[in-house]
Amino acid sequence: PGIDTEAHCYRFMPHRLRGEGLFVAVIRKPGESGDNKKAAKKEKSPKSKPSPQLAEAAKWLTDAARDNFEIYAEEDRINAFPRLHADLLRKLKKEIDVIHEGVLIGNVKGRDIIPSQSLALSPLLRPDAFPSCPLDRASALSYLSGEAVSLPDGTPRGFVRLDYDGRPLGFVKNIGNRSNNLYPAPWRIKSKIN
Repeated sequence: PGIDTEAHCYRFMPHRLRGEGLFVAVIRKPGESGDNKKAAKKEKSPKSKPSPQLAEAAKWLTDAARDNFEIYAEEDRINAFPRLHADLLRKLKKEIDVIHEGVLIGNVKGRDIIPSQSLALSPLLRPDAFPSCPLDRASALSYLSGEAVSLPDGTPRGFVRLDYDGRPLGFVKNIGNRSNNLYPAPWRIKSKIN
């Protein structure tokens, strides 16, 4: 009940299930067989060798997250994915291009890890992992618009989590005389807000 099916698709109707609704379909390009380039793709060895960055990123997560999630690095990304489904993810990666997996903890740049927006909004983040700074409504809207945010004197240098009304918004990097807004550009509010 609440799920309508048609040929190769599912519709999860919002008036019959909790949530906003969802549509899932299976699509295949004409002329391609199931034995395409993905089947011939060599199995990659995991690039998740222990590193100081991986250990540092793990410290940002709650104890429950460290116990129940695999924390691994791929290319310049550090992710957390539920251990329960890690084997399924590995099998899927052999067959399809996985665009997004688990929670992106951060991106490695040199010796630093830039914490991600996904981490800021995730319940996996330890509340005390980063210094936090509460914002008023006007400052929160400025941050969400991608503008620079003035931090109070005495705010520690480095990554700072910004909060509004007790909820996390994202991160800035405090470099002393100013802070760099790390809110993702595609998510920024572009319209004028009063």
